[in-house]
Amino acid sequence: MLWVYVLKSKDNTFETFRTWKNIIENKKGKSVKVTRTNNELEFCNKEFNQMCKDGGIIRHLTAPKNPKQNGWPSG
Repeated sequence: MLWVYVLKSKDNTFETFRTWKNIIENKKGKSVKVTRTNNELEFCNKEFNQMCKDGGIIRHLTAPKNPKQNGWPSG
């Protein structure tokens, strides 16, 4: 299942992720265990880090602006 959210600005990243996480956990009855994000500021802040720590979410951080490492095909 693919979920796509269009953000007006990067400031909405944390709130959108938290909303998505709650939807997934409520619909599936399972918890988010791992997330892979780039290492840019919208994903690496106190709120995001604390939510992942509190929820036991393992974080895989990739290099910013590296589409191949972030799972996108090259080319």
